Amino acid sequence: MFVLTTGVLGTDFAIAKTLAAVGLGLLGGYTVHIIHLAGGFTDVL
Repeated sequence: MFVLTTGVLGTDFAIAKTLAAVGLGLLGGYTVHIIHLAGGFTDVL
């Protein structure tokens, strides 16, 4: 996907898109981790 984006839209955009995807993944993971530590998932049903 990175190579395809680089070829079509340029290197700068491909790098920015990759960093944004990594950032969103980390943000989501840390958010779920913090909710888990606070006991937010103790009784999901």
